[in-house]
Amino acid sequence: MRDKSADSCGKRRMPGISQPVEARSKWFGGLRRLAAGLWNSRRQLAMAQSSAELRALNLGKRAQPHGLYSPADVNEAAANYRANCGPASFAAITRRSVTDVMTFFDQFPVKPWTTKTQMRVAMASANVKWRECGRELPSIGLALIQLIGPWCKPSIHPGASLARTHWVAVEDGAFYDINWEGWIPQDVWEQLVFVSLRDRYTGCSGWDVLVGFEVVAGMNSKEPFAKPFRVGRRKAEDLQPA
Repeated sequence: MRDKSADSCGKRRMPGISQPVEARSKWFGGLRRLAAGLWNSRRQLAMAQSSAELRALNLGKRAQPHGLYSPADVNEAAANYRANCGPASFAAITRRSVTDVMTFFDQFPVKPWTTKTQMRVAMASANVKWRECGRELPSIGLALIQLIGPWCKPSIHPGASLARTHWVAVEDGAFYDINWEGWIPQDVWEQLVFVSLRDRYTGCSGWDVLVGFEVVAGMNSKEPFAKPFRVGRRKAEDLQPA
């Protein structure tokens, strides 16, 4: 997600003793619905945990040699290079550290976001074989998620919708999301991660795939990247005046 300030969604006052019974009833009804939603999210996660596939998610683990890979240096790369969802998702699907793949994202740290074109260039430079699969999730690969809202209307400048996009890595129904710092089943992602993204933007009503990239070779390949890693990659702190 591009670095944007969260939109204000407003705040509700806590009901007081003097409020009418009807108002208190509505508030308690909302509280019950919130509790039910949290319970359903935990139940879905528990159901996922009962499946054999969950073992491949490596929950809480980083840089594992087997199963799905979560880079261990997300916070370090964010501090050093302003790395975010694009490079982190790329690192997860190519089984590399975020610091290592930053050489393929020349726009960082000056412009800390990744467009579709820039992701294509990164994959080509990294010797990853891929194909574009349109506005559908790949079975294995990368997806640029579009948050849906009034900014998607044809009359609105395209930059408004592009500012509300987010990269994830995808494999067999699971997402790697930098906000989760690991892999999570898609349906649980919708309950636990997407809702927090949605709440940042007033009017967000859902999400869609803006573009998907299917990785057809290279993810588990032992062949070295075609482009050598540069030494002395600029860090965010290098941009600060002396």
